[in-house]
Order: sequence, then structure tokens, then C-alpha cells
Amino acid sequence: MCPIILGLMVLLLYYSGVQLEFLSLSEQVGDSLVTVAQGWEILPALWPLALFLFLFGVITVLLTFRVRSMFKEIREKKAEDIKSQNQE
Repeated sequence: MCPIILGLMVLLLYYSGVQLEFLSLSEQVGDSLVTVAQGWEILPALWPLALFLFLFGVITVLLTFRVRSMFKEIREKKAEDIKSQNQE
């Protein structure tokens, strides 16, 4: 599984490099357009967004596992209730 994930990461890094090469981050000041960053220089300018997306993903995974465990507990409790009713 790890080689597949590493291969996917390499492909995503290559794709990101190709896409970022042609992008530029600009800001409009009055009538003029000022280029803030070009290519890979954009990443340090957008690190708060990257951190937010990473933490959002972590929280989503944790909440998903918690909800799944809650449903599993509910199913197990129902099965125990049915089993106890059948024994009576």
C-alpha cells in the first residue's frame, strides 16, 4: 500500500509543478496590477490555506471514524436487546 501512496504523491507533485509553473499571484493596486508571486513562490504565500485544508481533512477522518463507531455501538445494542427478548 505504501508504494502505491508514494507513487501517487510523486505524480501529484509532478502535476503540481507543471500547473504552478504557469500561475502567478497578483494584486490590484489602483489601476495597476502587481505580481506578488510566480510559480512555486505561490506556495509560501498560501500556506495558511494549505494548513487549514490539512486540518480539515484530519478532522473529517476523525469524525467519520467516531460516527461509524457510534453506529456500530447502536447496532450491537439492538442485537443484544433482541437476543435478550428472545431468551425471555
